[in-house]
Amino acid sequence: AQYIYKLHQVLGNHAESARIAILIAKQEQERGRYKGAHSLLLRTYKDLVRLKLQVPRDLWERLMLLQSYILVKPLARMEEHVNAALLLKRICQNNVFELFRAHAAQTLASAVIECMKSGMTKDAHAYACELVKDAERRNQIPEQLRKKIEVVVRKPPKADQPQTQEPLSPCPYCTSPLPDSSLTCGKCQNIIPYCTGTGLHLLIADWAAPCENCGLSSRYSILEKLMARGEGDHVGCPMCYIDMPASRVVRLSHDEAREQAADMKLMFLKDNKKA
Repeated sequence: AQYIYKLHQVLGNHAESARIAILIAKQEQERGRYKGAHSLLLRTYKDLVRLKLQVPRDLWERLMLLQSYILVKPLARMEEHVNAALLLKRICQNNVFELFRAHAAQTLASAVIECMKSGMTKDAHAYACELVKDAERRNQIPEQLRKKIEVVVRKPPKADQPQTQEPLSPCPYCTSPLPDSSLTCGKCQNIIPYCTGTGLHLLIADWAAPCENCGLSSRYSILEKLMARGEGDHVGCPMCYIDMPASRVVRLSHDEAREQAADMKLMFLKDNKKA
């Protein structure tokens, strides 16, 4: 399949090469090779954008889910537990047993832990029950962690126990408030670009200049945090890992951010009309 993918690229059949890239990425995901699938989809995305061609929504969403999966560990290490929990909820709600089947048990276990740390105890209980009801999945979890998850199952949260609510933030197109992790707007029906460092939707007021290599953007605030944790004079792009000097890490003006959002919107215009 890799040879066919490269052949279509050489022949200029970019729509077909994108379709094949999605199939190869699916196979890689099934084998647990998430970074390989991510790299292929990102490369295909960059080719399509460079040639000013439409990006298939399936490719964009599969890349988004892989990026979400990859971001969980670094976000948890930064103690951004609500952010990590929101990404794990997204993954679990998007058929974790098919898209991340090689690590579905571990992903559910992580969702339990991060939701508990974030005060989302009802979600944690639901994921814990989902995990332990299948003996094969349950046995894939280390005993010490499994015991903790079994405690979550045995002690469900009380009905009136307060839950951490997902923050709301404005849609970059119509400014309607929507959940931070939502990547479609129910009011204006747009696909919303996501931050490569958090997996949450981008904000006009917190939109960083795009990476010069992959062309994708992060929230400026997460890049600031990453620089503060690192050497301070540069930061790796969360999507393509290319080093970005501090001079390139800037917050766009509102007008510049709206222009970026408009450009991203055009990528899906034809794809949406077909849907």
